Amino acid sequence: MKTSTAFRSRRLIAILALTLVGGCSGDWIPFSGGALEGKIVSASEGIPIAGSEDVVRLETQPADPYSVNLWVIALDDDLYVHAGDNHTTWIQHLEIDASARVGYEDSIIELVAERVTDQPTFDRFRVAYDDKYGVSTRHEDINDVYLYRLSARL
Repeated sequence: MKTSTAFRSRRLIAILALTLVGGCSGDWIPFSGGALEGKIVSASEGIPIAGSEDVVRLETQPADPYSVNLWVIALDDDLYVHAGDNHTTWIQHLEIDASARVGYEDSIIELVAERVTDQPTFDRFRVAYDDKYGVSTRHEDINDVYLYRLSARL
């Protein structure tokens, strides 16, 4: 009898979790996807979203597109994304090919990614991140994180 009740409880929890995830907007679902769809917009005069978006879709690996939803910070004329100390799939892709695309609303911007290794830039990123999202990054040293600058392709 106990096993039956435990099984029903786990099943109910699983159903509730799937219902909650299914009801979320696509921007908040943390699963990866493929190629982004939308209108390509030029970044030649600056990146148009200028950090106004809380979440963007980042696409890597042009030969076999892979996309994820990420928080984004705008500093100067560039966007910044980070994965903390997690060597994620999208980080691995950018290490091989720096081509990236960022999707927001119905638009796509073609960018190039560069890993940030200087502490002053990371410090500025951390302040902006805390101001925008109300949480601090877990790490304080640039050598402990994967932080990428996304700039306009030339």
